[in-house]
Amino acid sequence: VALYAVQGSSPRIDPVPQRVVDIAGTQTTLAAGNVSGRPVVAVGSWLRNATGHSLHLLDASTLTPIAATGAGYVTGTAMIDLDGDGSDEVIVGTQDGWLRAYSAALELLFEWSAGDLNVGVNGALFAVNVPEGIRVVFAVSGGFRVVEICR
Repeated sequence: VALYAVQGSSPRIDPVPQRVVDIAGTQTTLAAGNVSGRPVVAVGSWLRNATGHSLHLLDASTLTPIAATGAGYVTGTAMIDLDGDGSDEVIVGTQDGWLRAYSAALELLFEWSAGDLNVGVNGALFAVNVPEGIRVVFAVSGGFRVVEICR
């Protein structure tokens, strides 16, 4: 993960990163969110890093790690406020068919199995607010699935 700077109102990004953090394995996915008013980035990867983690939460402005966990073979990542407290939670889809939600501390909140279907294929995992709660749409082998999470 790299942090680049844009000088003033320039449309050009400096090609040299200000900071690079090597935290993930291969086939990395990421999502931006907000935790207690702090911009964050959730980074998931298909392979675990040397410490056994495949899901990382970073401060978006400094790339400082906040939390990490082993979440399986992560193929898709999204962030959305699941419980209405103003802070986003992390949702991941995994290669072995699991949809999982994590708190900002990356503690497992719930998980749901799509059976033997890959979840979040090619990183296609989206979460949106709807009047009934949260709607999560994700790619699986052979199509899409929709899950509604009611508050």
